[in-house]
Amino acid sequence: MGDKMFEVGDYIVYGSNGVCEVKSVGPIDCPGVSSDKLYYTLCPLYIRDSRVFTPVDNDKVIMRGVMTKAEAEAFVDGINDIDALPINDEGRGNWNTRRPSVHVILSSLSESSKPLATE
Repeated sequence: MGDKMFEVGDYIVYGSNGVCEVKSVGPIDCPGVSSDKLYYTLCPLYIRDSRVFTPVDNDKVIMRGVMTKAEAEAFVDGINDIDALPINDEGRGNWNTRRPSVHVILSSLSESSKPLATE
């Protein structure tokens, strides 16, 4: 999240805003905001006429680069290699071993350093 500095023109996944283009990196002109702090100015691709300003060192919202098509295909090809997880059977205390659901896989992906895919 905070270990890679993104550059202008990069595409990143930013929290629930989805894929965004980095439009600028630097201080923002806003009353009450330190001019020493660096911010990303992001434009979400799927929210028309919207801008997001977030500190470069933001550790509360997941920010990651976007995977290439080849990286995404390799990830999908490796899904069957993910170990099964013990999952409580509908609150009855029965633990079974099941393959992770798509939700679990995507949640794990969102917490990893690997980003989602684009061309």
